[in-house]
Amino acid sequence: MHAHCWEQKVMELMETVCDSYCRWPLECRSSEELEENHCNDCVMIQALNLGL
Repeated sequence: MHAHCWEQKVMELMETVCDSYCRWPLECRSSEELEENHCNDCVMIQALNLGL
């Protein structure tokens, strides 16, 4: 798979998972809090980034 195609698919999957399945966006007060406390340690994001 081309790197650009992989990156597009990863972004689509991240949007789906983060927007539809992750509970933290609903519980955090700010995007900074969300990223610092949850997104940076998210195993889904780490796994997807392995292919980049």
